[in-house]
Amino acid sequence: MKAPTIKDIAREAGVSHGTVSNVLNGRGNVSVEKIQLVEKAAARLGYRINAKAQLLRKGTGNTLSLIIPGTHFSQYADLYESLQQEAKAYGLTVQVYSTQSLQVEEEEAIDLAMGSRTAAIVAVIGLEPSNQRLQMAAKQIPLVLVDNHHSACSGALLAGFDWEQAGRDIGAQVGRFQRVGLFTGVQKATHMRDFCTGFFATYTGQVHHVESTDQLVPVQAFSLFEGAFELDCIVCTDSFRSEAVARAATFCCKNGCPEMVSVTSHKAIGKSGSLCYGLDYKNLGRNIVRRLFGEKEELDLVLPCEGFSVSIPHIQLSGAPLEFLTVTSPSSVALSRLLPHFRKQTGLDVNLTVVSLDAIYDLVHSMPEESKFDLIRMDMAWISELAPRVYRPLDEMPYPWQKLMDKMLPVFRQDYTSAHQVPFCLPYDPSTQIFFYRKDLFSDPVVKRMYYEQNRKELEIPTTFEEYNRVARFFTRAYNPDSPILYGTTTAIGNSVVNPSEYLPRLFSFGGSLFDENGRVNLVTPAAVAALENYMESYNYSDKTVYQWWKGALEGFANGSAAMTVVFMNYASDIVNSQNASIAGKIGYAPIPGHKPLLGGGVVGITRSSAKTEQAYTFLQWLYSDEISPVFTMLGGLSPCKTVYQNQDVLSLYPWLSAARESFPTGQRRLHNNLYVNFSEKKLEEIISVQVKNAIFGLFSPQEALQRAQRECEKTLIPRKA
Repeated sequence: MKAPTIKDIAREAGVSHGTVSNVLNGRGNVSVEKIQLVEKAAARLGYRINAKAQLLRKGTGNTLSLIIPGTHFSQYADLYESLQQEAKAYGLTVQVYSTQSLQVEEEEAIDLAMGSRTAAIVAVIGLEPSNQRLQMAAKQIPLVLVDNHHSACSGALLAGFDWEQAGRDIGAQVGRFQRVGLFTGVQKATHMRDFCTGFFATYTGQVHHVESTDQLVPVQAFSLFEGAFELDCIVCTDSFRSEAVARAATFCCKNGCPEMVSVTSHKAIGKSGSLCYGLDYKNLGRNIVRRLFGEKEELDLVLPCEGFSVSIPHIQLSGAPLEFLTVTSPSSVALSRLLPHFRKQTGLDVNLTVVSLDAIYDLVHSMPEESKFDLIRMDMAWISELAPRVYRPLDEMPYPWQKLMDKMLPVFRQDYTSAHQVPFCLPYDPSTQIFFYRKDLFSDPVVKRMYYEQNRKELEIPTTFEEYNRVARFFTRAYNPDSPILYGTTTAIGNSVVNPSEYLPRLFSFGGSLFDENGRVNLVTPAAVAALENYMESYNYSDKTVYQWWKGALEGFANGSAAMTVVFMNYASDIVNSQNASIAGKIGYAPIPGHKPLLGGGVVGITRSSAKTEQAYTFLQWLYSDEISPVFTMLGGLSPCKTVYQNQDVLSLYPWLSAARESFPTGQRRLHNNLYVNFSEKKLEEIISVQVKNAIFGLFSPQEALQRAQRECEKTLIPRKA
């Protein structure tokens, strides 16, 4: 059967040839009605848009070619995964060519890639710079050579790591061993030659060096155990070789495999059984794509080595278990799953007492001077009120606190540590609000055209709460019967904590405040009324379910019934971890409208009554270690450590952490007020919450509700005497 032409589709749809061409190529100012006519006609005729053919007509393909020895090398599997993830943003897919490091296969891979009119080639190959195919590729398209650097190949970009430094670091690390096995690739490869140069510059003991091509690794691994002396340690230049050594050792070693040190691709969850030296191939892949297609000329493609991950050494601590009071949250679940590791490392148990947020406030507020708890996690908004009461100042304990602080993002050091300029605690799971939306809906051409016809504006990510409500109304089927989804947004109005988190960002973005210029609580202002009216309007575009917590509101988004939501990011892990999320792969994220998010999450401190400060400090060292902090975050917690926000495994799982990092500096929450004797941020938020809910449910007008809140504050908060 002859394939339908554009003329056939135009005749079937009853529109012009030009209209069909514009629809199929995503061009022009075409109405929703005509877009739908063309799409339905094309479907009836069996026409499929050939996106690749469109790109080829423009002179380039929609693929990025990756030439590697094979995906059994974990570092190159990570490179592929990162390239694929990053390339999506530029409309590209990654085509992999596996060569087994054979010259003939490498040359054929280049031919195939060039024949497909690939947009660029990223290659891990051993071809000499004089190779004609390599030179031709470098002249015609962007070519990136990874690891094996041939600087003489004119036009190619060089990418990878400082392998000589890696060799130096590992040579120094194994210096305590007298007899070391070294298992590398052949030194014809420049990165292997650099590694060996560095290694022999710092290691001076006996070395049994086995060089092997990639194909012979499983066989040559046995050669390590056939030398003139027994090995104390074995160094491998990749995990493929270390795994081969471990298998060979089961046959060759009477007393088990010697200690191993291996170069590995950086992982959030480290490899057990060997000391790992990390190279972050995922970050390298991200940089390569952004350099090639994102016009990021400043991005360096030769990255520093991650080096050895620093683990907490095995320390045997004596005494009764540590008692830790914390709140029900994803972080408490993550911590409970990791505590067996802490016990294994230290011999010490940690007993978690997990209660609700309201319950923990009441417990801490009424806590006697002597309590059973050694560590307490409280909400960061309560530091000014409660930290001096229950936490021992950090300066009164002789431990290197600054060392722990230096591991964290600097933005956390003020709002999450001090009360009245005295450091009492450390960030535990700092959070902020993030805007989540259905990117499949926001990018759908029919939806975008429909929005334009209704609003005479382009459908874009809302940057103000006025825009947010306009978009939410459009996506709410009760107001727009043609909406592809039931609701525009979700709202959480169930308790005294979540209500203010919806109202206050609107108030602050409208230029409002909770206090007047003299520091007195002033809740009845034009900005406050406008913010409450805006929140009430948002509620009309939701399913109007009374969610008690952000998790419920997020589930209303994750089930595919709403187009947008604003939630604290520590609950967003539920989107990824939910087995039933119907919107996997369809989620976009950005800073919240108005760019005035609330800060949230918790802090942890050692109690004044604790007699186990050394054990508590060791626990915190463990919690903030490079080994634990990424795993804690992957399991649903939120570590404040820099390494988490740089870890490509974590960022791949929770990509909105990059938006969160941008949002933290503009966030606010801690309210400092010395005008009142009994000022409590929690009490103020509770008063606001009650009246906000009254307004939403129609019991009072916005003006009346805020006036009632003002009167309650004047009755509750006692001003200091002059």
